[in-house]
Formats: sequence, C-alpha cells, structure tokens
Amino acid sequence: MKVIIIKEFNKDYKLNQVVEVSDGYAKNFLIKNGYALPVNKTTTLFLEKRMKKKTIKLNKKLKKRSN
Repeated sequence: MKVIIIKEFNKDYKLNQVVEVSDGYAKNFLIKNGYALPVNKTTTLFLEKRMKKKTIKLNKKLKKRSN
C-alpha cells in the first residue's frame, strides 16, 4: 500500500514522502497512529496544497533575507 508520511517518526521516513509499505503496517501502525495517510486523490491534493504553502513560506523568508 502506498502512503504519504505526514509526521516524521523515523530516520527512514521523511515528511511528505510517498512510500510503499505492507498493508498491515500501513493500516495497523502508520495510519492508526497518525504518521501517514493512504495515497488517493484527496490525500494527493492535500500533499500538493501542503507543499505549495511550504514553498510560499520559504520564498517569503528568502525575500526578507535578500532585502
């Protein structure tokens, strides 16, 4: 099952990373404990929105530093 990591908890899994894990691990640990969301249309849009916000925030910081 493919999942999107939404909370870092291990050095192997980074925030916003899409990973392929076993169904049991995904359902019984990652999703249940709030570390990941299953990959589907809704969560993909969620990830894209989250990445856009992060990009905008970083661009603002860079503009402040350059001024």
